[in-house]
Amino acid sequence: MRSLSHFLSLSVLTLVGFLSASAQVDQPSEHPLFPIEQNENWGYIDSQGTVVIQAHYQKALGFSEGLAPVETHNKWGYIDQADKLRIKPQFNIAGLFHNGLARAQINDRWGFIDKTGDWVIKAQFEMAFDFADGLARIIVDKKSGFIDNKGKVVVAPKFETAYSFSEGLANVYLNGKHGFIDKTGRMIIPLQFNIANSFHEGLASVMIGDDIQSGKWGFIDKRGQFVIRPTFVVAGDFHEGLSPVALESRRQGYVDKAGSIVFTIECDVSGFFVDGMAQVEIGGKHGFIARSGQLVVPVKFDEVRSFSDGLAWVRLGNEQGYIDKVGKFVWKAEVSR
Repeated sequence: MRSLSHFLSLSVLTLVGFLSASAQVDQPSEHPLFPIEQNENWGYIDSQGTVVIQAHYQKALGFSEGLAPVETHNKWGYIDQADKLRIKPQFNIAGLFHNGLARAQINDRWGFIDKTGDWVIKAQFEMAFDFADGLARIIVDKKSGFIDNKGKVVVAPKFETAYSFSEGLANVYLNGKHGFIDKTGRMIIPLQFNIANSFHEGLASVMIGDDIQSGKWGFIDKRGQFVIRPTFVVAGDFHEGLSPVALESRRQGYVDKAGSIVFTIECDVSGFFVDGMAQVEIGGKHGFIARSGQLVVPVKFDEVRSFSDGLAWVRLGNEQGYIDKVGKFVWKAEVSR
């Protein structure tokens, strides 16, 4: 039987659309570049939709800390924003840089490299995740723990699953319950919740009750005390001062940190705010609302990702590309077959 933590991705992430921005991360905001796919190759545009790096890579991810992972000849390396190769293609998989380190895989093992491509933490783990709050989650013998930026294990791998540290605490799952640990591994909020999300803006959403269909969601503080009572069908994360909540069938809302409903919207799915915009879904189509709750990008797209630096990736039929905050394409191309 799958644990309730499995349903976190199937319910919370689905019902309230907690999709992350994947176009670019931590790049200079005055010169953001966005990965594009054209004719089965990948390149980059700027925020005006001008192609600045021609599509000649097998695959490309967003820029982070000045570098972006790109795939060529079935290996991953890194380029800068001038399309200069900074780390030669050599990895099976490569991730984004965070605090000077990026996770990478070689010979089915994960480790961390610096911006010269040297291994700072040798490839040794079954799985490794990005550094957050100074620590990175690792998996050893199917158990989750954490390492520091020198590769030292600071929280032994003993949890059935864990999530990255956020605001000093990590959401962990063991023996059917979620709780929160600090960076020494000390349990700060005891294992007690059937489902829980990580802390954002000082609060974490958690579910009480044994059944995901009948359970109720509320928000706790870092002492584990409810500050917003568990009354919601589903609750998400706080971003930009608001959190999406499901109230009842097709009625979604956004609450502030006092627990007051700021506005409601009739839709099937609502997401958290990123760059001042939140996704909504109605009948399988997607659009965006502003913080006022007003629909500003029509609900017509087949797929969308969150806004970042003023643009969002979307797909509409056989076309895909980036739109601005009024829903106008700044760049588009046919979907690669």
